[in-house]
Amino acid sequence: MRHLDILLLTLLVFLILPMEADLEFGDWLGDLAKTSEGWSSFFETSLVKNPLAALWVALTSFLLLIYGFASFGVLGGAGRGIAAGFPGAGAAGAAVSSPHVFSLLVRRLVLAALVLLWVVMPLYWETGLRFDLGPKGHAHDGGVIQTEEAARFFLRGENPYAADYRSTPMATLEWGPKNPAIIHLPYLPFSFLAHVPFLSIADGAGIRYDARYLYLFFYLVGGFFAVRFSRDPERRHLLAVAWYLNPFLVPHLVQGRNDVMVLALLVVAVAVLRAGRVLPGVLLFGVACATKQFAVLLAPFFFLFAVGRGITPRKLLPGILAAAILVGPFFLWGPGAFWEDTVDFNTGRAEVSYPLGGTPGYGFGNFANVFAWVENRYDYFPFWIVQAPAVLIAFAVLFRWIGRLPSARRFFAAGALFLLVFLFFGRIFHLNYWGPVFAFFTLAVFSEENPLSESRRNPDPASPPSPGAAGVTGGRAS
Repeated sequence: MRHLDILLLTLLVFLILPMEADLEFGDWLGDLAKTSEGWSSFFETSLVKNPLAALWVALTSFLLLIYGFASFGVLGGAGRGIAAGFPGAGAAGAAVSSPHVFSLLVRRLVLAALVLLWVVMPLYWETGLRFDLGPKGHAHDGGVIQTEEAARFFLRGENPYAADYRSTPMATLEWGPKNPAIIHLPYLPFSFLAHVPFLSIADGAGIRYDARYLYLFFYLVGGFFAVRFSRDPERRHLLAVAWYLNPFLVPHLVQGRNDVMVLALLVVAVAVLRAGRVLPGVLLFGVACATKQFAVLLAPFFFLFAVGRGITPRKLLPGILAAAILVGPFFLWGPGAFWEDTVDFNTGRAEVSYPLGGTPGYGFGNFANVFAWVENRYDYFPFWIVQAPAVLIAFAVLFRWIGRLPSARRFFAAGALFLLVFLFFGRIFHLNYWGPVFAFFTLAVFSEENPLSESRRNPDPASPPSPGAAGVTGGRAS
């Protein structure tokens, strides 16, 4: 575990690069030449087509070089730092040795620099380019433009699920009026309600607002709580690396997709419930269920995790109430419009549905596309024939597995596996859906069991001892 971080970091960074390239990599770097005189001269004198992109990659490689030296303890006391990673070295002494502390500090600083390079600065540039050059290519249609317009419809007293978005900037984007989402809002209410107070203040003050400002906040807060699933410094650092450089999350966060919002709510909910704060935990989970549909799929596993910690079902009712308060009024406002937007549109039953597979697809829908099981990508196909049995089998197996020994690690593992099954056999499986799955897998792998939860139940004889036990009792995880 000691030097796994350098492998993980390098892999994640160089997975981010091609995904950034696929998601308009040239736009948030190359288009700066159109809006800044300083950048323009920089582009004119360079020997390469996109000098800023080349500079960003070189800076990233340099930071990885520094990180590698720090990870192996070469910086700041090489002998003791490297020796701490070998069998037989005193674990407690290594954990508190000054070379180890210095190494961890350097690695955390490098991680912060990479986040600045690949998240904060690109997001800042993209929001600026959106307002200077227009949203096309610089803002996600649903997660940014439609979400903001839904909040504005709500502020004007109009039902966002019955609204027609052809009168909004949605019509100026790549697909324009042909965009199937232009008459459908596929997200649940808190996805836009969270922006209402900030958007209202910004519009009233004449300040330019971008939904990604709030997504960045959720991204940072989610990482702060993700590392709390371990007490061991090395494991905490691995959790931070996996969260902040999630290659399926970072490029889409910069683009403006809203997955980070519901993902952060789920992670914080589990973290605070695990720490014994029941009411905030169940309320946050309820809010997550009112943000995006996939959170609802995890409710049974969350229930088992909570009950396994000695929480009575009655104490989970505030979470159900929170979700009902956020979703219920919009359903009652227009049941038909709400159901068509949030369910039928995504399953292909609406008159204008989301294209089969996704844009592009990564699941079973691609079989329907490749073998032309329908006449065109907007037609309905009964995925439930294969999805329902697969989901029921996966649910039965995972429900029993997590019920034998409820824990945060099993919640995240079961959540990732169940989401994969549901999404793979569904109509739509986008690349950004891998973001929550990857985050859950890393949380399941690198987090530690809470000893309080272990004491409430007999250990699962089929499961090995928790690798976090040594870290909790003062030793360092191997």
